[in-house]
Amino acid sequence: MSTSEQIPDYKLAAEELQKLFGSLNLQVSISEPFGAVEDDWPCIRYTITINRQAFDYRMGIGHVDWKLALRTMESQSFSRYPRWIESFVRIQAAGGVISQACKTDLAKAAAEVAKVQKVKPNPAEVLASVCRDGLEAESQLFEEWASEFGCDADSRKAEQIYHACRKCGSMAHRIVSPTIFRQLAELSNRL
Repeated sequence: MSTSEQIPDYKLAAEELQKLFGSLNLQVSISEPFGAVEDDWPCIRYTITINRQAFDYRMGIGHVDWKLALRTMESQSFSRYPRWIESFVRIQAAGGVISQACKTDLAKAAAEVAKVQKVKPNPAEVLASVCRDGLEAESQLFEEWASEFGCDADSRKAEQIYHACRKCGSMAHRIVSPTIFRQLAELSNRL
């Protein structure tokens, strides 16, 4: 195999992660998508429950296929999607500047599109990410963690994120052994 044909490490890590996650025989459920605007970011929210431990997860609205959604809307009755269309028109008219109301509309529309297109987070990647973030937060004091991630050590928001990472890491420890926890964290680093 030539170097141009070699599989990139992130793809190998994704394959290893899926294999490891599959071997754990975990009970997984994913909530319906919900549109939200958080920290001025329109997103699609989910709750991923793994062995009765519930993790909040957000993905950007770019994870849905908007072109396909618009083509689908054009072939159906417009009356079902007036706010979606209105949001797109407002974005176009504003030259790409998105108002808060438009962000809310887009987040809700993205959640609806995600439901139709069956867009869901990958539970293996979610758990691996939680393990990575938890490992980083549990192994450092807040000030060290803040410095490593370029956060202000006096920021309440940064401190909330740090504690959320620790809490989610603790929840992940209830699901998997310490060895698997570290393996998942290492695989997440390679993705």
